[in-house]
Amino acid sequence: MFVRLLSIGILAATLASAQYGGGGGGGRGASSNAKGAPVGMPPLPRIYQIGDMLGLDKDQRKQVMTILDDAQKEAAPVRDRMPAAQLAIAQAIQAGRTQDEIAKTVDAYAALDTGMTAIELRTFSKIAQILREDQKVRMPGFYRMLRGLFNTKDWNDPSGK
Repeated sequence: MFVRLLSIGILAATLASAQYGGGGGGGRGASSNAKGAPVGMPPLPRIYQIGDMLGLDKDQRKQVMTILDDAQKEAAPVRDRMPAAQLAIAQAIQAGRTQDEIAKTVDAYAALDTGMTAIELRTFSKIAQILREDQKVRMPGFYRMLRGLFNTKDWNDPSGK
């Protein structure tokens, strides 16, 4: 039963992540993509998206960039181990391992995911400390953007590579 629930959970997470960014239609004559960027123009680096979202001045933008660069370096070893941990879960299920063995692989992945979340939350806290009160009201939108930001090798690359 646990294996079925775990498999369904992994499938649901995969499908949910595939839906991110919208998609579908747009009407005739639409001149922007699903994320609102003009067609034919590359998206702006994330520091500009974050700066616009939070209303950062030039000095704050530099500080935020430094904080995010430092967090990216801290997240790299965690990020690099996550795919192997996911593969270990799949292999344990496929090999018909016992529930205890599967649980150990799930716990190992959960520890990595928890570590990544801790890095994101510390980063969020550091950025919140440099914001003015009028900027802090925009933090919920930034937190949604921050979740998973360090899952790629360059947080500032809007293409997600």
